[in-house]
Amino acid sequence: MTEFWKSQAMYWCDICKVWLKDDAQAKAVHERGAKHQENVAKRLRDMRRRAEEEKKSEAQLATTMKNIEQAAAAQFSRDKDEELRYRKATLGEWVLNTESGYHYNALHRWRQSCRNQGPPPDPKKKRKIDKSLPPEEREALLRREAARARVEKRTMATFGLQ
Repeated sequence: MTEFWKSQAMYWCDICKVWLKDDAQAKAVHERGAKHQENVAKRLRDMRRRAEEEKKSEAQLATTMKNIEQAAAAQFSRDKDEELRYRKATLGEWVLNTESGYHYNALHRWRQSCRNQGPPPDPKKKRKIDKSLPPEEREALLRREAARARVEKRTMATFGLQ
């Protein structure tokens, strides 16, 4: 008796949740049994029911998201309109006087000249800077030009001219 003991191999049936002997005859007998057949039918019914429920919930989710997005778009447009009304009430409305060439704000009695402005500068076309200048000074001039353009753009946007 030098051999050691080894247990029988077992097979787990996922459908019935039971252990069986791991041989073809035991599996065949179990799979032909009424309990196993009922469990297979029950599992298939559950899978179909879950698939239908998922389909319904996805459809409901899609309609809900569509309603939410429509409501958000409507609220966004209302907010935008409200912001425009607020700007007009606080900043006033700019009107171009073609005779004088000025934009005029009646609320604050501001004037903005548009005579000498011409077309806006092309951002791709850079102003020529003298190459004889030291590199630090050239860099400072470039930064100053960029800052001036940013301030002008912000000012025009603030007053509603752009």
